[in-house]
Order: sequence, then C-alpha cells, then structure tokens
Amino acid sequence: MDTPDKKPDPQENFNPYRTIGLVSGIGIDLVVTLLAGIYAGKWLDEQMGTSPAFLITGLFVGLIGGIYSTIILLRKFL
Repeated sequence: MDTPDKKPDPQENFNPYRTIGLVSGIGIDLVVTLLAGIYAGKWLDEQMGTSPAFLITGLFVGLIGGIYSTIILLRKFL
C-alpha cells in the first residue's frame, strides 16, 4: 500500500515517444518560422527594391516567432 507522502518515480511516467515528439516539434517550429520570415523578407525586398532591410527584419521576426512558438509548445509538455 502506498503512503500519501511518497513521491512518484519520474522513471515510471517516462515515455520516449513523447520526448521524441517534443524535440522534433521544437525543431520543426524553429525551422518553419525562421524560413517563413526569411522568405517573406526576401519577397518584400524584391517588391520594394530594398536590398537586405526586410530580409534581416524577416530573419529576426521569424526567430522571435520560433522562440515564442517553442515556449508555447514547452508549456504544453511541462
């Protein structure tokens, strides 16, 4: 019989597929948002005739979006 003050063993609830899903989800989130920002910035540069201004802005916006998306994903898992 378990006593109420006994803490659960972390190894009992360990699921390797959940860990693989989390790591791959983080990678996909970062890559997709970063590439979307880069391509959007490149397209805006071509449309407006500016050289790297929107490309750099899109890079940072994509990076910030990827970090934000990763934080949201981690909150669901942890």
